[in-house]
Amino acid sequence: MNDSISQNFATDREVRDLLMCSKQKLSKPVLAEIALARGIIYSPKTTREELVELISMLPFDHSEIIDLIQRREHPRRADKTTSIVLQGDIAIEDIRAVITDYTGEVYGQEKVTTQRISNTVEVHVKFDEIDYAKNRLIRRQSHDIKIEFIKQEDHTIVRLPAIEKGQLVVENLIGKIESRRKGTISTLTIDLSQVRVADKRTLFFTNLISDLPEFRLRNVTSIRIAKFPIENIEEDFDLEDPEFESETGSLLAIVQNVVFSGENLTTSPEYQELLHRGFYITGIRWQSQQETAPFHLLQFEAQFEDTENCKDFKYDVRYCPRSSRNTYSMKFKRFQNEDAGYFLELIENIAQENFLTLTKTI
Repeated sequence: MNDSISQNFATDREVRDLLMCSKQKLSKPVLAEIALARGIIYSPKTTREELVELISMLPFDHSEIIDLIQRREHPRRADKTTSIVLQGDIAIEDIRAVITDYTGEVYGQEKVTTQRISNTVEVHVKFDEIDYAKNRLIRRQSHDIKIEFIKQEDHTIVRLPAIEKGQLVVENLIGKIESRRKGTISTLTIDLSQVRVADKRTLFFTNLISDLPEFRLRNVTSIRIAKFPIENIEEDFDLEDPEFESETGSLLAIVQNVVFSGENLTTSPEYQELLHRGFYITGIRWQSQQETAPFHLLQFEAQFEDTENCKDFKYDVRYCPRSSRNTYSMKFKRFQNEDAGYFLELIENIAQENFLTLTKTI
């Protein structure tokens, strides 16, 4: 069959793969419901695999295929956040002008919208991403990312999702601002690649969790660790690697002890041993209680994607509201309004202060 014609419909194999790969969303009862809508009743003894084979042989029109795709979709995991500081006074008008230029260039490929809220310009970029490793019916994934240009007195904070597309859009816009201003813009990003001392890299995180104003640290729930290469052999250890579970557990226990006893981490003999072996923290998740209204319990995360060089810093925040009985359900959820910006700014400010302090001592 001509390939161009075959792309206009879904084959039974593609429908089968679509049904088979989503057990949680397309469970056996859901499959039975799909069949029943067509007036077909299968025996309760029919297995899910048998239902998939039988249903995939049925004819599906376009709307029915779309319904299957929507049924099997999982909520997309929210991206963590990162930021770039643009040094110097950049006018809001310049930012809006380059966004307009960018919108004209990507017409038909992306949908770009913008709005100004006080001293902030928000850019929303909607685009489709094609993953050719997936079933043809679900290759196209829709995304909607938000980029914020937050104007301060002598600098601008660019807050964006920590994904490649967000980085590319921001690099494009910064380049346009430089062209418009006919000069290079100095930028500041959190990058500890020049900090080649394990305890200083760890100190960045311990200061981060303890210096948040108006918060009381309650718990450190997990950490990620890495170690400097030994004899130029690159090694990278993840929290979930069982080979290094004991080292991670040891460092987590030490950090927990420091959190609640107020001790100096660097004086701990256990930490000194790990330090001697080249271990340092590359990521951390912790819980802090807000000491002012509305007294939320917040779960913060901060980590370096490039663990060896401590580059590509990203972070996140979720919250758990306090009940009328002054308790917490411990089910953390994502902020749905501008409140997230306040807490993200807290992390950004403390991270920048610690970064500047550490790099000054190099």
